[in-house]
Amino acid sequence: MSSDSETMTRILKESMNILGENTYEALKFHMKEKYGIDLAHNPRLENVESALRDLFGPGAEIIMIQIRRRLAA
Repeated sequence: MSSDSETMTRILKESMNILGENTYEALKFHMKEKYGIDLAHNPRLENVESALRDLFGPGAEIIMIQIRRRLAA
């Protein structure tokens, strides 16, 4: 796994973990099963955002803000 891929995977995990580890694990499962998104393999941010919006509606913005902040750091 490349450094950029590892960084994105870490950022996604840290951002989604604001909901708790169990919720992150459930999200990881649903992202893969329902949307074909493997969070461990450098998914496209647009795909992750679309899936989060489908799952959480406007509440997805909370996670997206966390992701954007970590990407900008």
